Amino acid sequence: MFPSNSWSPSKRKTFSSSTSHTAEDEDLYNSHPRNKSPFTTARTSSHRSFMQSLSRNAYLRYLLSMFLGLFIGRTIFAPVHYHLPHLRYGRAETDVSTTTGAQGVNSTLGTAAIITLNAASRPDRRDIMALMASVTNVKLTFMDAWTRKPIDKAMPNEHNPNLKDVEYACWRTHADAWRKVVEEGWTTAMILEDDVDWDGGIHESMNLAWEALKNITGDPQAATTATSYSSNSKRGLICRWDIFYTGTCMDLPAKTYLIYDDPHLPRTSTWWIDAIYTAYFSTTASIRRLIQPTVEPVCTHSYIVSQTGARKLLYHTNQFLPWGVDVAIIKMVNKGTIKGYSIVPPLFVTRWHNKTDL
Repeated sequence: MFPSNSWSPSKRKTFSSSTSHTAEDEDLYNSHPRNKSPFTTARTSSHRSFMQSLSRNAYLRYLLSMFLGLFIGRTIFAPVHYHLPHLRYGRAETDVSTTTGAQGVNSTLGTAAIITLNAASRPDRRDIMALMASVTNVKLTFMDAWTRKPIDKAMPNEHNPNLKDVEYACWRTHADAWRKVVEEGWTTAMILEDDVDWDGGIHESMNLAWEALKNITGDPQAATTATSYSSNSKRGLICRWDIFYTGTCMDLPAKTYLIYDDPHLPRTSTWWIDAIYTAYFSTTASIRRLIQPTVEPVCTHSYIVSQTGARKLLYHTNQFLPWGVDVAIIKMVNKGTIKGYSIVPPLFVTRWHNKTDL
């Protein structure tokens, strides 16, 4: 009734004893023949065995991952100490005359006080600060630093609950310093953290920095005594600057700048300083001290606040604190809430080998 099967018993026996398809099998089924591409390379058994052993060997995978991670990490985080590509110079340069009207600053470097933030648990840092201040004729006013997060009722009205306790403690420490400026009615005050270092010629450098601030703000009374920013005068409420960064970990180039000579300029530099000078001058060959409007100043180890600046910082950070204190200040600078200026290279630097608690 049915036609005879073309698959003979001998063929069935041959197929059942075979573990792989043969050319004869292809003739029997003739189903979906594969079109070999001229770009397809044949895999050898040795190649397959090597790839299989590589994919199954956890030790080899770990080694490859480790070497790849080291390469990427070194590429991203390696220090940059080379000249950046030249950028077109298109900004006007204004020099500062430092030969006229220069007067020495006092033991508080032209401010009413130098508030130094130090935790009671670190008397060793206070010892170092006291010794440096004595050698350089600088008078410090120490203030206790917070090391724990304040209670909930003492937190800002709106704040980020994901901030670390040490970030809240750092903010509260600086807020205490701003409040001290407001309560005392000081026209200006310098705020230092307990891990800073400075040059032996800091008095002359600060005198030049005050003169540079006077020139870039266009205010002839913005001298070392800062008499134009008295809290008892109406001018104090429309101060031409709120914060004056004498020490930062990093900043970006601004739209304008003003250069001046400082005999105590450091001989070493770092990548962000090179970037600023390359943007301004297309070279880092002859670095000089400069002052510029603050853009994104990282760190809070050394800065000066005016009376109005202290009021603004104290008020706004108590209302809204979604970031750490240094980033909060950057955001207020970017929004125009406060006006700031930065000295590059900074006059005060951190002692990296002695990490701060703030």
